Amino acid sequence: MQPTTTIVNLNPLRKLLRDNKSAIKKALELFVETTVEDMKLMGQYINDKKMLEASMIAHTLKSRFVYLGNEDAIVNVVTLEGLLKDGRSVCYPETQNLFEKLNRMIDFCLREL
Repeated sequence: MQPTTTIVNLNPLRKLLRDNKSAIKKALELFVETTVEDMKLMGQYINDKKMLEASMIAHTLKSRFVYLGNEDAIVNVVTLEGLLKDGRSVCYPETQNLFEKLNRMIDFCLREL
């Protein structure tokens, strides 16, 4: 069964930060800044076939999407992390395709913020 969620659900972040609007704004700004940079770096690692390094970045992205309430992005990050940890070059096209799909999802999420 394919997960379906709202693109952005800030309720988990609101709960974590006790609905502190200033803290939520700072957390979202940090999310945008670090996620954009991490996606660029992960893309470079994937292109360079440095799969272990890329998998570490994917691992950090998982928790970020938990706080945005986006199950689809979490599923994609978990799948991508697994492929990257596997590290076999035969998975490269699948890895690249999943990375590009995740990148499109992230771009859409960032526009929603």
